[in-house]
Amino acid sequence: VNLPVEGRFRATLWMKGRPAKGQGPHVELTVDGNVVKELDVPEGPYQPYVLDHLEFKTGYHSVGARFTNDINEGGQDRDLHVQKATLELMPAAEPPAPAPAVP
Repeated sequence: VNLPVEGRFRATLWMKGRPAKGQGPHVELTVDGNVVKELDVPEGPYQPYVLDHLEFKTGYHSVGARFTNDINEGGQDRDLHVQKATLELMPAAEPPAPAPAVP
């Protein structure tokens, strides 16, 4: 994605898995090609997986899910399903309130 502004972003990926041989999909979540989180995705409905506080400068960036343990063997097929992915700019942090004056 080509970001027109810099700032702190939240990426959300909605995923679900289908296990094979007793194990569900293993996923590496990546930002600009670097692994930032690893997880196992269970079977069931789509669930959101969130990466908060991603600091980006303006320009091109990528957020992805790398499926690392695919298998299709003996009639079993492990799958990762990604329904959608979003990237949103997080609000700027508010400065702390000033300390009360001491009389």
